[in-house]
Amino acid sequence: MNQVFDGHVNDRVFSEKLDFLRVNKLTFRRILEGTSDQALVEAGLSSGTETVRTVTLGRSGAITLQSLLETISGLSEYSDFARYSEIESPGKLVIVLTHELGAKWSVFIRSFVNAAFKLIGSEPKITAGDRSVVVEIQTHT
Repeated sequence: MNQVFDGHVNDRVFSEKLDFLRVNKLTFRRILEGTSDQALVEAGLSSGTETVRTVTLGRSGAITLQSLLETISGLSEYSDFARYSEIESPGKLVIVLTHELGAKWSVFIRSFVNAAFKLIGSEPKITAGDRSVVVEIQTHT
């Protein structure tokens, strides 16, 4: 029971610190459907730069590949941004962000992730579908 309570409190504190708004997913999806792709791209670029910079520097003091991945993972977990998973293979790290909000949300996420990775001077291969965004990062190992 304490874990459930702690999780709720931590989620609420995180949401309040970043000024997040909790909205029903169906309502949010309807809003997305009425938004132009260009507006979603611009919002993704802005959020992917400013939110990621603020959160990453606030958590770790520096923006590195590792701290960037931790930020995207944390945002995914605490804000229901998407479900985050990592797959490592020789020379490559693949990040998969899945969601149920449709193609419009993928437009936003793709733009968000693109802007976030530019903070570290990286341009990973990013592909998007109706329910997922896949990010392929060359690791040179």
